[in-house]
Amino acid sequence: EEAGQQLAMAEDIEFLLRHEHRIDLMDQKQRPVFLTDVIGGRGILKSYWNYVPGMVRKQGVRETVIHGPNGEVLGTQPTIVDIEEQGVLRDHSTCEVVDPRDFIVHESARSLDPFAPGGAQHLFHRCWYSYEQLLYMQSIGLVQNVEELKDSRDFTDQYADRDTEVFQINRTKDLIEVLEYWCFEKGEIQTCWIGNRRVVLKKKERNPFWHGQYPFSMVTSMPQPFSLTGTSTIELIEELQSILWE
Repeated sequence: EEAGQQLAMAEDIEFLLRHEHRIDLMDQKQRPVFLTDVIGGRGILKSYWNYVPGMVRKQGVRETVIHGPNGEVLGTQPTIVDIEEQGVLRDHSTCEVVDPRDFIVHESARSLDPFAPGGAQHLFHRCWYSYEQLLYMQSIGLVQNVEELKDSRDFTDQYADRDTEVFQINRTKDLIEVLEYWCFEKGEIQTCWIGNRRVVLKKKERNPFWHGQYPFSMVTSMPQPFSLTGTSTIELIEELQSILWE
């Protein structure tokens, strides 16, 4: 009987994971994370809870008063109407594919576990938000001092990629740089947010995740010992490809 209960519980967890993967579009995220691994030697994922409050629209039934020719009330009639009320737009676990160029980790780190020997003692995740997005975050109490970030700064020179060189696309146009700083202090992980490298958007606070680790994970098809950076597939075939071209 106990084994049957454990099996049923395991099946429930499996169904829950499938549901979470489906609503988070996990199938669409697998390809880019493995592509970053193939090109740069490591793929980076960030896991957190996607909770977005906001105005929710839905249909409902309301009683509409019916009046006669002389203004008298004849009765009511159920009518389908649009109802807008405060609610939750998103409320599920999510996994974000991180651009390796925006992930700056402790240089000598051998592991992302800060408690392990040689573990990362600090790291940065460089995020990009519009001014309106930051205002919304401030309205729900996530950040502060957003008004000091009215002017975005151009960081295009820090990105050399195909879009920039071929199509002259400014990857950070009209976006504000926000640095998520994570560090290991006093036996625990702490975090804060810095906007445009000068404005404190979120003061340093304790790690909000109960697992006590950084909310990042890394994958690499060819890991290197005592290093967080693996060998990319491009590195292995680069010389062979050059020979073929010649």
